[in-house]
Parts: sequence; structure tokens; C-alpha cells
Amino acid sequence: MITAARTDANVTANISVTANFAINTFTLTYTAGANGTITGTSPQTVNYNTSGTAVTAVPNTGYHFVNWSDGVITAARTDANVTANISVTANFAINTFTITASAGANGTIAPSGIQTVNYGSNQTFTITPTSGYHVASVLVDGDYVGGVTSFTFTNVTAAHTIAATFVINGQAPVILGTSGRFAILSDQAITNTGATTSITGDVGQSPITGAAITGLASTQVSGTIYTVDGSAPTVDVMDPGMLTTAKNDASNARTDAMAVGRGSATPIVGNLAGQTLYPGLYSQGTLDLSVLCTVTLDAQGDSSAVFIIRSAATIILNNNSVVSLQGRAQARNVFWVGGDVTLNLGSQMKGTIIANTFDLKTGATLDGRMLIPNGGAAVTLITNTIALPTQ
Repeated sequence: MITAARTDANVTANISVTANFAINTFTLTYTAGANGTITGTSPQTVNYNTSGTAVTAVPNTGYHFVNWSDGVITAARTDANVTANISVTANFAINTFTITASAGANGTIAPSGIQTVNYGSNQTFTITPTSGYHVASVLVDGDYVGGVTSFTFTNVTAAHTIAATFVINGQAPVILGTSGRFAILSDQAITNTGATTSITGDVGQSPITGAAITGLASTQVSGTIYTVDGSAPTVDVMDPGMLTTAKNDASNARTDAMAVGRGSATPIVGNLAGQTLYPGLYSQGTLDLSVLCTVTLDAQGDSSAVFIIRSAATIILNNNSVVSLQGRAQARNVFWVGGDVTLNLGSQMKGTIIANTFDLKTGATLDGRMLIPNGGAAVTLITNTIALPTQ
């Protein structure tokens, strides 16, 4: 008989029976929802008022545990004192990260403010200057990425920031044309003294014969030496047509730099020593930088800012003087225009120089170009380093 209650009827003999009992058991079932798994045993069978074994909800990469469907908020659980069946599901959600976007005056960034982005997603920002302004800089997580007008965060796995600044439009770069390929473009002789002179960029000479290049070996030039007649005392390439075009472009560049349409130049007063110049157009009769002194060109964070510095006569950097670029100023955006240029012992010059003659003393360096327009003269080198600007 399997009923707990019994009434024995029509008894005709003695009855002796024993009631048998067994402990109640319950089933514990643990299920993982989307984007996660369960570690531990499921299902489990446990006796009344005892405990199950531990299980843990484990999210997939890029996700996090939210809760169990019965409200438990810890990923690891051990159900104790069980008195009923339990069936629960672990819930997971994708990780999200914030990207904080901001823009300074005179421009916008879109979207702006705090953006919430899912793990592994991409987010693009568009940077737009107000009319008459341009993007000066964009900082991503505090690092400069240039004056870009668009930036995309890809495969986002952390929080980020992006900040844009803007500046009013200033001088346009001087148009160099084909002369821009040359580290040195001379009208007359190029004379070098010093086996360690190093030139990065092409060297050109026109209209004088290539034989007027002396002391400069092709091994000292990371580029090509061009002449009008192929007669240089080193390896050179004859290309008079290209050189004529380049010389004309150098002359046009000088005209561009001196153009009335560029507006009024700010006069430079006194020696350049210790002065800080900001983007714009400057002029002085003789530009002179004293021994062991520095002039600073500060772009104020705008990597596209242009400096045009005109001299009616000479440009002289004295011994160990330095032209220093600050605030993300770029040598490629610095232009000097003068008559005769002297870079003395150990001086450090930055930018493209358009002038009639160049006289570089021992150890002087130039991050830029030396361009002589039509009708100019010669270049003299003594153990110098000259390199086309990389930025």
C-alpha cells in the first residue's frame, strides 16, 4: 500500500507493518542567457534543507554579468537550505564606454558631449570650423592627431576623449611648385668643404654648368644632383628643362611671398634674440640673431600655421644661435625671404629660405630648403646638414 493514510478493513488476521520514509530532493537548474556561459554543474539534485554546489555566470568578452532571473546579483552563487526546486537564468549585457567630445570657440564637433558606445563598435566625429577659421588641433586622449576634420574611434574597448580647437585663418603657404623638391637650388656655383656635409633632398644648379659644383659628392646627397649639362664632378643627372621650370617656380615663390595681396607685414624691431613670433607676416631690413641666442616661432597649437619673414637685405644667424619651433609649428610652413643669407658656426635654422646667396659656416644646420631664384648667385657649404622638412 502506497498511501500515507490507511484504514484496514475486514481484518481477519494480525497486521504488523512499518511506514517507510525518504528525504525530499529538489532540482537546481542554472541556464546562461545570451552572451555568456555557466561554470559548475547544472542541473543538480539536492536533499531537503541542504546546499547545492557553486555555479558561476561567466560573460563573453565585451559583456558583463547583470543578474540572475530570481534577482541574485552576484555572478557566483551557491544555493543553501534548499526547500524547493530552483530554475534560474543568468542575464548578460554588452559593455559600454563613454567618449567625451568637446570643441573650442569658432567651431563644432558632432556628435558632441558624452557619447555611449558599445564594446567593439566604431564612432566617428566630424570637426567643422566656423567660416574664416580652421581646425588648429585635435587631441585624442590628450595626444595630438593633427588639424583633422574627421576622426573615427574603431573597435572601442575603453573610454576616450576628443577635443578640437580652432584658429582664425592666416597667411597661406608660399607656393613653391617644383622647386619644393630641392634642398638646394642654386643659380651659380655650389661649393662644399667637408666630407661630412649631409643633404637630404635633391640638389639642383642652373643655368651655370654642372662643373661649378665642387667638393660635393653624390654620396653626401640623399636625393639626386641635377645639372643642365651633366658635367658635375660627381654622379649627376642632366635635366635642363626641369631645372628651368624649378628656377622659374622659385622666382614665382619669391614673388608670392612678397605679394602686396598678403597684407601689411608686422615690423620686427631690433635683434631677433629672445623674441617670440606668432603666425603671420613679418618684415625687417636686416634680420640678425645674436650669438648663442634663440628666436621662437610659436604656432600656438596650430600645425598648419604659416610664418613668412621678409628681409630687405640680409639674414644672419650668428654662432650657435637657434630658430626654435614651438606650439606645433612646422618647418614646412616657415618661409624666409632675403638677399644674402649667412648661417654662422653651429647655428640652427628652420624653414624654406628664398634668397640670392647662401654662406653656411662650419656645423650650421637647416631643416628646410635653400632656393635661389633666377638671377641669384651661389651656395657655400662647410660641413653642414641640410634636410627637406618632414613636418
